[in-house]
Amino acid sequence: MANNLEELVADLDVRIAKHESRGALDAFWHNFLIIFALAAGVASLVAGLLWQSGPAAAVIGVIPSACALLLSNLDCVRAKNWHAKMIAGLNGLRRSLKFETKDASFEDVAKCSKALTELETSMANEWAEGEKDKKLNFTVMKRDDAVGKN
Repeated sequence: MANNLEELVADLDVRIAKHESRGALDAFWHNFLIIFALAAGVASLVAGLLWQSGPAAAVIGVIPSACALLLSNLDCVRAKNWHAKMIAGLNGLRRSLKFETKDASFEDVAKCSKALTELETSMANEWAEGEKDKKLNFTVMKRDDAVGKN
C-alpha cells in the first residue's frame, strides 16, 4: 500500500508546486501592472510639464487606464488568493497522509483521494461563483427599470 501512498503524496507535491507557480505569476502581473501604471502616470506628467507636449502626455496618460482595465479583468488578487487557499488545502491533505496516517491502508489513501476530489470541486465552484458575481456587476438595466416602470 506504500506505493499508492507515495503516488498520492507525489501527486500532491506536483499540484502544490503548480499552484505556487501560478500564484506567483498572478502576483507578478498584479505588481507589474500597478508599477507600470504609476510609471506611466509620472511620464505623462513629465511630458505635459517639461516638454509641454499635449499629445505625448495624452498617449502616455492612457496607459494607466489600460492597466486598470487589465487589473480588473485579470483578477490577479482573487486568483492569487484562490491559489493560496488551494495550496493550504493540498498541504493539509499531504500532512494528513504523511504524518497522521501510520501504515496507510487502501481505505486511508482512498479517503484522502476523495478529499482531494472534494477540495478541487469546491475550489472550482468557488472560482465559478466569483465569475458569476463579476458578471452580475456588469449587467445592464432595462430602460423600464431605470425609469421605475417595473
